[in-house]
Amino acid sequence: GTVWVYNVYGLSIATTMPQTDGSYFVSSLPGGTYYVRFVPYYDYVGELYDNIPCPTSCGVLRGTPVPVALGEATRGIDFALTLSSREAGSRR
Repeated sequence: GTVWVYNVYGLSIATTMPQTDGSYFVSSLPGGTYYVRFVPYYDYVGELYDNIPCPTSCGVLRGTPVPVALGEATRGIDFALTLSSREAGSRR
């Protein structure tokens, strides 16, 4: 999947791919407020931070705002992914 970062106007300003352990890093963001969305490739439901389902398309400003301070790492912006109903129903 891909992690997308949006500004306060809902415009995508950065994307990144998670590492195999699920961690991800977005560099060079100026201080401010952002919204974060995870878009899976398959099997899982997309999600806005903080645990707000966003299956295909949704208003990213519905997510929880993430304050970012210039020069500081912002930690704990995690996603608890849910299997899509199609996949959950096919796994027995």
